Amino acid sequence: KRIRNARFEVASAYESIFPERSFDLITFSGVLCHLTEPHRALAPADRVLAPGGLLTAREPVKHGDWFSGSGSEFLVEFNRALIADWTERGAHPDFGQSLAVSFRALGYETVTSWPAYSTALSDPGHLGATLSRALREGSGLAERLVKSGKFSPERMMEIILGIERWSTAGDAMGGIAEVVALARKPTV
Repeated sequence: KRIRNARFEVASAYESIFPERSFDLITFSGVLCHLTEPHRALAPADRVLAPGGLLTAREPVKHGDWFSGSGSEFLVEFNRALIADWTERGAHPDFGQSLAVSFRALGYETVTSWPAYSTALSDPGHLGATLSRALREGSGLAERLVKSGKFSPERMMEIILGIERWSTAGDAMGGIAEVVALARKPTV
C-alpha cells in the first residue's frame, strides 16, 4: 500500500530541518547506537518536540544478547565480532544503558525505562533469516568483518551456514537485549 499521510525526509541526525516544536512524538529505534555522537543527536530532537510531547527510544545492549541450542556458538562468535566492529567504527553497542541518563540530561524529569528483548529479533527463525540476508546480500557487513581480519572468508561462510542451521534447529533460542525509554517533555 502507498502511504499518503506521511512524508519521508533524509537528513542528518545532528541537525534538524524541521521547525521548533513541530512534533508531538519523536522515537528512535536502533538509530542512536550507530552514531558516533548519539547524545548530540538528542538535542535537535528535543528542539522540534512540542512541550508535553513524548520522546521514546529503543536501543540495544549488545553485551546482554544470548543464544543457546545446537550451533549457538556461531551466533556467539558473530555477536562478539559485531560488537567489536561497532566499537571500532565509533558506534555504541550498549547505548540502551544510557537512555534514561541521556533523557534526563535534556531536562526531562519524568523518565521511564526498562530492559527488554527484541520480539522480532529474538525469534530464531527471524533472526537467522535477517542475518543470513544481511551477510549474503551485499550489506557490506560480511565483507567488512573479513577485511578487518575478524574472520577469514572461509570462516565467514562457516558462520553464515552455522547461523542458518541454528535458526532452524528445534532447540534454538536467543535474546537480543535492548532498553526502552519514554519521557514527556516538560510543558513549562
